[in-house]
Amino acid sequence: MAVVFVNFRNGDEPYAAALIYRTLAERFGPDTVFRSTDSLQPGTKWAEEIWVALEECDILVAVIGPRWLEMKDAAGRMRLRQRTDWVRLEIVRALKDGKHVIPVLVNGAARLDRKRLPRSLAALAARQSIVLDHRDTERGLAKLVAETQRYVPEAAEAAADSPYRTVGWLSPWNVPPRVERSVERLDILHEIAAALKESDGRACVLTGGVGVGKTHLATEFAYRYAGDYEQVWWISAEHPELMTAQLALLGGALGVDVRSEAEAVLPAIFAGLRRHGRFLLVLDGLEDPHLLRRFIALSAVGHLLVTSRRSDWGLLPTSAVAVSRFSRDESVQLLRMHIPGSPATAELAALAASVDDIALALTQAAVFVASGAVTPAEYTDLVSRRTREMLTRGETYLYPRSLNAAWTIGLEALRESAPLAMELLELLSVMAAAPLPGEALLAWKADPLAVKEAIHALGRSGLIAIEAGRVHPHGLFQAFVREPIAASRRQELAEAGRVLLAAMRRGDPRGADPEGDYAVLLPHALALDIEAGAHPQCRELLLDLAQYLTAHGDPGMALRMSTGAMRRWQAEFGPDADCTLDAAAHAAQAHYHLGNHAEAVKLDRNVHRRMLAKYGEEDPRTLTAAHNVAIASWALKPGSDPIHLAHIVIQRTRILGDDDPDTMRSTHNLGLGLRAAGDITEARRVDTANLERLRARLGADHPDTLRSAYAVGLDLMAMRQAALALDLHADTYQRRCQVLGEDHTDTLRSGYALAACHRATGSAEGLAVAAQVYQRRKEVLGEHHIDTLRSAMLYGEMAIAFGPPAEVTAARELVRETAARVAAVALPNQAR
Repeated sequence: MAVVFVNFRNGDEPYAAALIYRTLAERFGPDTVFRSTDSLQPGTKWAEEIWVALEECDILVAVIGPRWLEMKDAAGRMRLRQRTDWVRLEIVRALKDGKHVIPVLVNGAARLDRKRLPRSLAALAARQSIVLDHRDTERGLAKLVAETQRYVPEAAEAAADSPYRTVGWLSPWNVPPRVERSVERLDILHEIAAALKESDGRACVLTGGVGVGKTHLATEFAYRYAGDYEQVWWISAEHPELMTAQLALLGGALGVDVRSEAEAVLPAIFAGLRRHGRFLLVLDGLEDPHLLRRFIALSAVGHLLVTSRRSDWGLLPTSAVAVSRFSRDESVQLLRMHIPGSPATAELAALAASVDDIALALTQAAVFVASGAVTPAEYTDLVSRRTREMLTRGETYLYPRSLNAAWTIGLEALRESAPLAMELLELLSVMAAAPLPGEALLAWKADPLAVKEAIHALGRSGLIAIEAGRVHPHGLFQAFVREPIAASRRQELAEAGRVLLAAMRRGDPRGADPEGDYAVLLPHALALDIEAGAHPQCRELLLDLAQYLTAHGDPGMALRMSTGAMRRWQAEFGPDADCTLDAAAHAAQAHYHLGNHAEAVKLDRNVHRRMLAKYGEEDPRTLTAAHNVAIASWALKPGSDPIHLAHIVIQRTRILGDDDPDTMRSTHNLGLGLRAAGDITEARRVDTANLERLRARLGADHPDTLRSAYAVGLDLMAMRQAALALDLHADTYQRRCQVLGEDHTDTLRSGYALAACHRATGSAEGLAVAAQVYQRRKEVLGEHHIDTLRSAMLYGEMAIAFGPPAEVTAARELVRETAARVAAVALPNQAR
C-alpha cells in the first residue's frame, strides 16, 4: 500500500516529482510511494487506480513550481480554476479526507496565498511547506524523508532494514546552472520534448546562429524534463579534442574503466549508461557530423540532444528544432527583467531592434545598462556607431564569451577554412539586412559552383541564416563585419553589389510580381544607393523599381527615387540623355498618382519636347511621352473633351497595334475621359473591348487587366446595371486582394465599388465590406484623405440602412460629420 501520493503538474518542474518519488522509493521501498508516471502499469484503468492510491495513502505531497498557479490549457484557461483539473481534484480530495498534505515549493515558487487559490484549495495555503531548490536538493529531500518517517511509523520501521539509500539529485548529473530571470520559450521546449519522444535512435539537434540561446534552451530542458531520466550528462563539444576528458569523468561517475583503447571508451560508456536506465546526453556546440554519427550509433535507449550552428547533417538520423531570434515582445520582456527603473517600452524596443533581438546581445546590453553606465537610449546610439566595442561590454559570467568574441572566432575560422565565403560575407555586409535568393548570388563570380560552396560554408558557420534557399544577413552582424573594412573597399563592395542586383532576373514592373522579385530587390537597391551605379543596368533597375513602386501603391517612394536619379543623371549625362528623360517621366508619373497634376504636366511636357526633337513624332518613346502629357493635362480639367486622349489611341493603334500594352493603356484612359464627359455608352464600348484584349494579352490577373475590369464595372454602375456590376466588382476585388494585397489603393477602390453595388441592389452583404474598406483606408491613407471620407459616407449610409438599431445613431453622426468635408474635396482620377 502506498504511504505517499505524489501530486504534480506536467510542465511545471516535473523533475521534482520524479526526484521525490525516487528518493522515497530508495528509502522506504517503491511500494510505499505512488507517482502516476512510475506506478501505473500499462493497460490499467488509470483514473480508478489514482483514486484507489489516493484513498489508501497517508501523505499527499503537492509539488508546486513557479508556474503552478498560472498554467493554462490550449484554450488559454487557467488549469487550476477548472473543476475537472486532476491536480486540483487530488488535492481537494486529500484535504477533505484529512490526509497529511505537504506543499513542496520548487525552484523559487512563492509561498501560497489563499486569495489567489480557488476556494476549495484555500486550506492548502495554511500548510507548512518544504522548499526544494535544484542547487541544494539534499536539504529539502531530507526534510521530506524525516516527515515521512515521523508521520508513518510503519514506513520508519521498513526503512530500518531497507537496503535503499537516499537518492538526492540524479546520478550522474553535471548540467550547468540555470539562468534565472529568463524568457520562457515553452513552444521550443515542447518541440524538443516531442522530437526526443519520437526520436527512435535519432538525435534532436537545436540549430541556430551564434547567440540565439541554444545552450540556454538545452540547459532549461535538462532541468524541466529531468524527471524523465535516471541520468543526465553534459558535454561541451565545441572542441572535440577536449571531449575525451569529459567522457572520462562520465565513465568515472558510471564506474566504467576508461583506461582501455580510445575506440573502446565510447561503447563502454554507453553500456554503462544503459545499465543505469534512461539517460539524456547533451552535446553542446557540436559541429562534426562524423563525431555525431558515432554517438547516434551507440545511443540505443537513450536520448541525444545536440546544440549546433550547423543545420546540414546529410543522411544522419536527426530531428532539427530551429532556434530563432527573440520576438520583439520577448526581447522587451528580457530587458525589463534586468534593467531597473521601468524604462519606457519604446526605449527597450529600440534597444532590442539595435541588437537584432539576439539573446546574447540582449543579455549583455541588459547587464551593461543595469550597471548604470548608460541609459537604454544611449546604448542604442552607441551600438550603431561603435558596434564591436559595445559587443564586448556587459559581462554575464554565464556565457563562455561575449558576442564580440564569439563572432570574431567564427570569422577567423571562416577566413581560414573558406576564404571565398569570407569575401562573400564582406559583400553581404554592405547590402540590406533582408533576404536575398542564393541563386542571385551565383553571378557574383565566374564559377557558380564555387559560390554555392561559399554559401554552404556560410550556412554551416552559423554566422548568416540560410532560410528556404535565401541568404538572410542581419543588421548587427553586418555592422560588425563592415566596421573594420576601409572606406575604399566598401565602395568597391557596394559597386559589386549594384551590378549583382542589376543582373538579377525580374519581371514586368507593372505586373503582379508573384514571386516578389522587386520586393526582394528594393531594400538592397536602397541600401546600395543604386542610382550611383556606374553600369547602365543599374540605371535600368532603378527605373523599373520606380515603376514597380508606383504601380503597387507607393508613388511617394517612387518620386523620391526618380527625382534623385533625374538630378544626378542630368548633371552626369546631360538633360537629353535617355536615362535622364526616363527618370523625369517616372517622376511625373509619381506626381500624377499623388494628385500633383500640375507638376506632372510640367515634367511630361519637357520630356515630350526633348523626345520629339531627339526621336521624331512616331517613335514609341515619343508616343509614350505624348500619352503622359495628354492624360496629365486632362486630369487638370477632368470634365473636358477627351479629344487628345482619342488622338493618342489612334496614333498608338496605327504604329503599335490595338493589342500592344501601351496602346491598351491609352485606350483605358480614353474610356476614363469618355465616362467623365458623360458619354457612358461609348465609354462602356471602349472599355469592354479593351478588357477583352487585355485578358487575352496579359492575363486576367495583370494589374492593367484588373484596372480595366474595374473601369467596366464603373460603366455598368453608371448605366444602372448594378447586378452585372456587382459580379464584376466582386471578382476584381478578390483578384486584387490576391495580386496587389488587401491594403493597395486599387484594391480598396474595388472594395468600395463592391460595397456600393451591394447598396444599389439592396443587399446587406456589402456592409461588412464597407466597414473593412473604411477601416483600411483610415490606416493606409489617414482619416482626412478624400477616399477615406468617401468610405466613411458609404459605410455610414449602409449602417443606417442595414446595421443593427443600436448603431444607427452613431452612423448618422458619422454621415453628418463627413458630408461637408466630402463636398469640398475634388475627387481623384485613376489613369495613366
